[in-house]
Amino acid sequence: MDVNINFFYFMLENLTSKIGNILGKIAGKTRLTEYDIKNLLRDFRKTLLDSDVSWTVIKHLLEKIREKLEKIEIVNKASPNDIFIKIVVDEFLDIFKNSRLDNCDKLFKDNIGLSTILFIGLQGVGKTTSLVKLANFIKYKCSKSVLVVSCDVYRPAALEQLLILSNKVNINCFSDYTITDSPLIIVEKAIKYSRLNNYDFLIIDSAGRSHIDNSMMQEIIDISAVSKPDYSFLVVDSMVGQDGIRSADIFCSNIKVSGFFLTKMDGDSKGGVLLSLSFLMKKPIYFIGVGENIEDISYFYPDRIVSRILGFGDLSSLMEEINNNIGFDKNSSINKNSIINFGLDEFKTQLKYIIELGGIEKLLDKIPGGYSVDKSLVNKFDNKFFSKMIAIINSMTIKEKKFPSLINGSRKRRISLGSGVDISDISKMLKYYEKMKKSFLKVGDEKSFLDKMKKKIL
Repeated sequence: MDVNINFFYFMLENLTSKIGNILGKIAGKTRLTEYDIKNLLRDFRKTLLDSDVSWTVIKHLLEKIREKLEKIEIVNKASPNDIFIKIVVDEFLDIFKNSRLDNCDKLFKDNIGLSTILFIGLQGVGKTTSLVKLANFIKYKCSKSVLVVSCDVYRPAALEQLLILSNKVNINCFSDYTITDSPLIIVEKAIKYSRLNNYDFLIIDSAGRSHIDNSMMQEIIDISAVSKPDYSFLVVDSMVGQDGIRSADIFCSNIKVSGFFLTKMDGDSKGGVLLSLSFLMKKPIYFIGVGENIEDISYFYPDRIVSRILGFGDLSSLMEEINNNIGFDKNSSINKNSIINFGLDEFKTQLKYIIELGGIEKLLDKIPGGYSVDKSLVNKFDNKFFSKMIAIINSMTIKEKKFPSLINGSRKRRISLGSGVDISDISKMLKYYEKMKKSFLKVGDEKSFLDKMKKKIL
């Protein structure tokens, strides 16, 4: 499935940086004293509290980590840093144990007959947008026919919003009902229409409220009884902190919730909801919304999240992005011969790869240790910078691209006029090209930096 590049730089950066600082304090140590353990756990507790993680979860994590640290025996040449990381990884994965979905790629591919999905949640959490994201995913990634319907009769713009969003991605929206129809009547009509027209999935958008009340809860219970959903997804805003946990608790206490769809993961959330929700509710996080575009949806992979939290990057998601959105076409990939003769056309291909992957900053967010790179330095190399270099190369002759050493002062002036950049920009671009060429020659048989990472993973 596509994992949008916005996922490369979502709310875990601050948490990752702080945990990286904690690990740095024990780097190089040959043993951990009681004093070291006390300080480690103190810093870890503060980091999790600052990230708005539930105290219940924090207490559980600290107790488990302390217990293992006190029992562990250092074997072979394992460093305290390695041991601590291993323990933290295991305990983080344990709090996500309810979210470890088997065969999630087949989640919607094996349905027989009409399957229904119910979306529930408070107003303003991104419920309708999330519904369309999932509908789009099921239609185009699972090759299933999908119908969506809104049974929100309280908000005049509810149906219009769903119609606009679904029409953008050619998803059919059921609207054959009157303004006097109740939510239950609307659902019954939509189910009947879905079966008559052989739809694989019907996704129901229930009404949201600014707060939870008895009438809202009863309505959702009634809709659930009529539609008998195969999945009921509670949409939770990851930016609301512990309020999201409290509202989730009320929903889960009254309704059969299959799991969660976390939204706004590309925003300024501290990560507390992510680390607390599944553990406390004992239900899985199925999906996360990672941007404003309809395609910005990802399965929730606990191991990848833990890897990112601890600063190890997320190469698996990076490779999915490369394979799904860029691909490794044999005709366009750089081969061994073109590495030896690495010209400006090959350089331009690599620049395009970086732009399509979301830029250097978001690429680094997936690479181990990338979070520690100075952001002020990285910001200088944005997509405008790379686009400018591509424009310079496009203004060159075929011979100049193949033999950059030919580019003298007069040629630079001509290229400057053709590309609309300063002559100094052309000189900078040629310097960057020479540096990348040296890097590629060191790679040898690895097709490129990205190919090298692909081989490492696969």
